[in-house]
Amino acid sequence: MPSSRSASFKATHQFCTRLWNDSNRFLICLVLIGMSVFDSSHQIYAQPDPPTTETETTTEKTEARNTDQLPLIQDMKLPDVQSLLEGEKTDWIVLIGDRVLQVPAIWPRPDQMAWLEQEQKQLLNNRPANEPELSEWLGEYRNKFYIYLAVEQEGVEDDYRLHMRYVDYILYHEEICLRKVDELLLQGNIEIARRLLTAVGHWELENNEKRKQERLTPLPWPGLIERERSLLRSEVRLAQKNKDWTRGFSLIKRRFPFDREDAQLPILAAELLEQIAEESLQSFDYRRIRFYISQTFQMFPKNKKAEDWQARLLELAESQMNLAEQDKKQNLDREASLRAQHSVKIWPNSSQLNRRHKALQERYQTLEVGLLKDGSGTDLVLNSLRNNHWFYVEQISEGYPRFQSRFIETWRPDDLGRLIRLQISLKPQPLESRPVVDSHQLTAVLLEETLQRSPRDQDLYSNSIQTVQILSPDELEIQFESQTPHPLARLAAVLRHRDLKSGMILQSSHFEQKPSESPLEFEKPGRQFVRSHVGRVAAERRGIVEVHVREFESQNTMLQSLLRDELHVLPETPSRFVDMIRSDQRFFVKEYAVPRNWGLKFHFEGRLGSQAELRLALLSMLDRNELIESVLPGDTPGRPLHQLSSSLCPSTSHAFHPSPYLPEFDELSAFALVQLLKKSPQFPKEICLGYPPNEYAQNLAEVIKKKWERLGIPTKLIEFSNELDAVSSQSEMTNENVDVEIISYCMSAPHYELPALLSLHSRLIVDDLAKFPSYVRATLLVLENARNWDDVDIYLRQLQDQMIVNSWLYPIVESRRFMTIRREVRNLPEQLIEPFETIDHWMVDPVAPAY
Repeated sequence: MPSSRSASFKATHQFCTRLWNDSNRFLICLVLIGMSVFDSSHQIYAQPDPPTTETETTTEKTEARNTDQLPLIQDMKLPDVQSLLEGEKTDWIVLIGDRVLQVPAIWPRPDQMAWLEQEQKQLLNNRPANEPELSEWLGEYRNKFYIYLAVEQEGVEDDYRLHMRYVDYILYHEEICLRKVDELLLQGNIEIARRLLTAVGHWELENNEKRKQERLTPLPWPGLIERERSLLRSEVRLAQKNKDWTRGFSLIKRRFPFDREDAQLPILAAELLEQIAEESLQSFDYRRIRFYISQTFQMFPKNKKAEDWQARLLELAESQMNLAEQDKKQNLDREASLRAQHSVKIWPNSSQLNRRHKALQERYQTLEVGLLKDGSGTDLVLNSLRNNHWFYVEQISEGYPRFQSRFIETWRPDDLGRLIRLQISLKPQPLESRPVVDSHQLTAVLLEETLQRSPRDQDLYSNSIQTVQILSPDELEIQFESQTPHPLARLAAVLRHRDLKSGMILQSSHFEQKPSESPLEFEKPGRQFVRSHVGRVAAERRGIVEVHVREFESQNTMLQSLLRDELHVLPETPSRFVDMIRSDQRFFVKEYAVPRNWGLKFHFEGRLGSQAELRLALLSMLDRNELIESVLPGDTPGRPLHQLSSSLCPSTSHAFHPSPYLPEFDELSAFALVQLLKKSPQFPKEICLGYPPNEYAQNLAEVIKKKWERLGIPTKLIEFSNELDAVSSQSEMTNENVDVEIISYCMSAPHYELPALLSLHSRLIVDDLAKFPSYVRATLLVLENARNWDDVDIYLRQLQDQMIVNSWLYPIVESRRFMTIRREVRNLPEQLIEPFETIDHWMVDPVAPAY
């Protein structure tokens, strides 16, 4: 090749693809050799450049000869997708006369013809006047009328050139792909079309990088943006067909930054906004409408459809507020408050609506509560919401419970605490929701649980009361048999199960579940609890009057509702959300003073009641670290909030006692022990394992079942119908014939709650004690007669060791508990023990949704 050939021409030869299908190479080489319009570069290089002729430098289009072996463009079919994506790039040169020459990818692209013409013009502007520069110039000028091709056959590469006057146009490989995209979109193959467009976009980037290196101006690939718009239109139409408006809108939003000039985008966005808004209006999801209005305005500030929907929402909010004010005039406080809240949920950006809303909501405050259906603590939450309790734990100080009663104004001890006088509070405190009781009612309850009950039916601690005497309607006197650790703690132990009975004076005396007689059209499904005793709230119009409890199927939907400003409180916050919610300034996360403990409990009356060795073998099969890892892997959010426990009492309790007798994980010993026990006729054919109805307990039960079945003992899982806490009635377990169960409990007063774990009923009566081993009975008796907290601690630790060393109870894990509360909720207790013990004192400041 002459030295005058430019460096870019050499680069052209290197860039051309070398590998071709043998049959294609043969056909093209045969055609090229037979066509008089082609020259072999070897002949050119071997001879001096001939004088430039007018034919060589003309751009007048003419049809080439000897091209009959080439296919016609109208007969060409687009290659399949796999060939286009994975095969070598092939360009179609369409000759005058519609014959097609398929060649390796040529360079430069996509402007080969325009580039040649530009090169010609630049050379003409720099034509030398004298030899030998003129001869070199003529040779270079002549080359700019040819498209250079590199063809390989049988391992030998040959160079050919094609005069541009024979070329009608060039279909580059990328253009062929784009035409294939058109075909695919017509067929509805959107996913495959997207793959092809992605590939063309990638090739465009590569091509422009190379053009920059060759000092050529980068070019957008012709037709690519139009196909991308067609693809977007097809995807949006498909989303509309499937009624997936959100996906359609997200496609527009993702495309907008890259193609702001696309005229179809505001039209498609308006269509989707209309569809989303109409759908959301049916479900009263105004937040969703507002969100898409704002998203539309961000892209298209003067979008007519967004302006129309904004005006429509504001009009709807005004109409609801007007209805609320009409309800207020008719003394319909509930309807007025709910409609006012609904109004600002429709359009929270109006300061005028917010002022009107505040005045109406303060008169009838409502609280929105979210619970996980069948979640841990659900029964405990509802119990503390519905019922008042004679005594409750107000505070835990240095591990010891401090009891309080809203029915007792003052109490005075005498005779070293063996005699106490109680002053009854006949008048409820402001905001309190409770019945008015006097000394006669409290005396009747105490007598019914103690002196009026036969000794066989008396509960633990019941025989410690000798006399109960009424001194006046608001005063009574109680004589204990001996000194007690704390009189109120003893009374709380005696009356603990009264709160569990239906029909009692305190039942549903806090907030009563009442379905709305005439629910408003926008009220969400759920349980409604109304303050049972309004009292001074009616006059002051302060305090929470109504609680709406919504139960969710999954943690994610509950979290979504919280973040959408639909809930005020999550009484039991899933541990994996705690850190995330803490980072949100709208909420604060308050930790309970009492954690939740999980463990295993073998029934004294079960088939394993007389088989201590088998119980030990079953527990020896359990690796507690593996148990917690199986249900809460180490990378699970909130995993540090759960820790292994070696005590039956929580770590925050005065009775916390990590037992040294906890069975160690030892599979070999368990297998050996079971092989020996199988020879006994009393060896069970099956074990029934019960568990509370929540996901955590179910996962734990399934892991334990697999472990025990490895011992060759079939294990049947039984899900209880409701969650059973330590203080709850557990009679249904007997009916299910459960041998062992997964227990979940929150223990704030171990002196009576730990013994309650041993029973299947609400009381520890004589018949129950008779079924216990003698060492358990002895410990319970001395615990009942303990005179101070030091003795109580000693006997509670002794009881724990007895339960663990004899494989009756087996602690597994302790989980910290948290309540999520919106910052608008005020008057919360300093220390959180029960979820809603003091809810009647709470207040909710009227605040419009933040989003």
